Amino acid sequence: MSANISLDALLERLRNETGKLSIEIEQEIKSLWQWGIERIEDPAIKGTLEDYIFHRVPANFFLAPSSVTGNHHPYWHNRPGGLLRHITECCVSADRLISLFGYVNKNDKVDANIRDRVLAATVITDTQKMECHGGIIRC
Repeated sequence: MSANISLDALLERLRNETGKLSIEIEQEIKSLWQWGIERIEDPAIKGTLEDYIFHRVPANFFLAPSSVTGNHHPYWHNRPGGLLRHITECCVSADRLISLFGYVNKNDKVDANIRDRVLAATVITDTQKMECHGGIIRC
């Protein structure tokens, strides 16, 4: 299991690599942390995801829009930090859908194992967009 990486450490890394983060970008990162990463209960999954985000996801990912073409995403995703907003909204939606469709355990509580895996996959999926297109998101 990886050591936990704090949100503050990630923000500091990104400030150092980008020069400065806007208030809006910092808020998007904090929202992703709150609705995606902090909701993961399994320490191994959470620690691995934090480690991946801190060490493998490039700084320009956190600044990117969901799309440079404006296709397939609402306008609020097509601005700096829009990809973070998109992922956060997907995490919120996934969590709600898991509850709605009854992925619960015998105590009628959401099965944390399922939610943890879905949230981790939701966060990781779009981090790969940057690598697929040479650092340019073309969706």
